[in-house]
Amino acid sequence: MKINSLLIAFALSLPAFAGPFEDLQPQPKRVVAADGTCADVRNVTVQTARIEDAPSALAVEAYRLEIAPEGVKIVASDPRGERYARATLAQLVKLAEGPLPCGTLVDWPTFRWRGLMHDCGRNYLELGAIRDILDMMAAYKLNLFHWHLTEYYAWRLQSKKFPELEKNGYHDPFGSRHAGMFYTQDEFREIVDYAWKRGVTVMPEFDIPGHSYAFRKAFGFASMRDAGVTDRLVALVKELCALAPREKMPFVHLGGDEVWDPEERFRPGDMATVAKAVTGCGRTVVTWDPGEPFEAKGPRVAMLWGGTQATDCPWFDARGWYIEAYDPFELLGAASYLAPFRGERKPEQLGAIFCAWHDSAVGLPCERAFRNQPVFPACVALGDLYWHGRAYAPAFSRRRLP
Repeated sequence: MKINSLLIAFALSLPAFAGPFEDLQPQPKRVVAADGTCADVRNVTVQTARIEDAPSALAVEAYRLEIAPEGVKIVASDPRGERYARATLAQLVKLAEGPLPCGTLVDWPTFRWRGLMHDCGRNYLELGAIRDILDMMAAYKLNLFHWHLTEYYAWRLQSKKFPELEKNGYHDPFGSRHAGMFYTQDEFREIVDYAWKRGVTVMPEFDIPGHSYAFRKAFGFASMRDAGVTDRLVALVKELCALAPREKMPFVHLGGDEVWDPEERFRPGDMATVAKAVTGCGRTVVTWDPGEPFEAKGPRVAMLWGGTQATDCPWFDARGWYIEAYDPFELLGAASYLAPFRGERKPEQLGAIFCAWHDSAVGLPCERAFRNQPVFPACVALGDLYWHGRAYAPAFSRRRLP
């Protein structure tokens, strides 16, 4: 009864619907309404030009959308900006439920990278659901899909060099962790290309040396300090990088977090050896922070999951964005008042990523658990927040939620 009373009070407090421009998510930086309505939204012209106000580092994602009685004009300097303009137009068409009001919208993001991490190591997620994630990300201008492919329970990406990983690389004591289920290399390529066509970059993760029981089991290693461990990991990294060009897959995440047990620890210098394989393939290494000491030279990005300050390298903020812990009301509160980076903006702050872990064994199909957690609502609410990059009240009380 208490929840119902809150919902009724919330509904009664809502003002009248103020129009589709006000309901857009993310909200554009500038909206200038004009008289009239657009007769044909299918009449779209595109002009290649830089959006003058957009910072140079973010200009490729900037756009101007001009809606006039005779049709729609998109101005952008890059296909990414054009894609976001079309996503905004598609959202307006749904919100208006009729002729579009005329006006001009100008927009660009605050942060270069705005992401979602999904862990498929604990529970295998069907390809259809992954495509749905990518569609939702594209619709709400998220552009980095962090694909957590390995875990304590399983190594989910096919290796043609080491078929042992598909045959023996599982720890499934209760028969509910989807043993034997993995993504083939062709499926991986398909997802990378599917994402790329929608403006989303895939960042795969091999989580090492912790969370590595399935890897050790596949090869019969007693610990991550055994001879041959780094040789196999280097080969696996090179095999992974051969599946997609650097343009489509610039980052490779090597984990490094939660190395609790002696058998999970690398020898000194082992992480640097694996990282060197990543950089040798022309990719940037990403590791969790807090995590294992990182001695390697070369480009590296930290991904904060705890603590208050990263090292002096560029970093992603993933602190507090574990969405399986949220109910819908918590999600709205986090999206309203919890800012990425929590303070002064600096050049090394690359962006923010929210995470869906599905820690519990969920059986099949895993898609059920995915759809019952607030993954889709988080794409809307946190997509808006990450686009703007600040804690602010997005006035959900005066907007229709998509």
